[in-house]
Amino acid sequence: MADDEVRIILADDHPIFLKGLQDILDGVEHFHILACCEDGEAALACIREERPDVAILDVGMPKLTGLEVAAVAQHEDLPTRIIILTISDRVEVFNRAIDHGIAGYILKDSAVVDLVRGVHTVLRGEYYFSPTLAVRTVLQDTHPDAPLTISSGLNALTPTERKVLHFISDNKTSADIGELMHISTRTVEKHRSNIAEKLQLHGSYALVRFALQNRHFL
Repeated sequence: MADDEVRIILADDHPIFLKGLQDILDGVEHFHILACCEDGEAALACIREERPDVAILDVGMPKLTGLEVAAVAQHEDLPTRIIILTISDRVEVFNRAIDHGIAGYILKDSAVVDLVRGVHTVLRGEYYFSPTLAVRTVLQDTHPDAPLTISSGLNALTPTERKVLHFISDNKTSADIGELMHISTRTVEKHRSNIAEKLQLHGSYALVRFALQNRHFL
């Protein structure tokens, strides 16, 4: 295998949809599909044995759901980046997925558009969420750990930090933001860290959620 080859497994209990996913990814340079599984147990066994770069899992499969597979992978500290596929935008399902350490959350009805971009994004160590899902889900969130509101420090941000936060609210990755602002990805990550510290936000997704909740103020 080539050093730059991206090793992927797919899991969905609907054979036609599974074949469609395979067809989407087979045409992408450097992507290699290791296995296509039809239940969660088979997917977990493959993740344990093959240690793929990315596992794309249906949220609701027989034997083990995609979320249950993600929970085990997190507990066992497996290196595979997991993307969940779902037809649901229910906030409680989304929050459970985040708690289980998933790297991506993609709506099935936008998989054709989002899947390849999602894989590339999570491979960079970033998070990818279907843009339409991100807005609907985050704005519905009433979780007690929801991030702070605009009165909690937004005005303390520099103009550059506010601009970065605006791009985050548009679901842009650090690489996207760096290109738009003509700065390095490392500089963007430093800005993100400073913003999170000023806003007292903790957790991988808290900054994205804050940006979406306050996007009209940016």
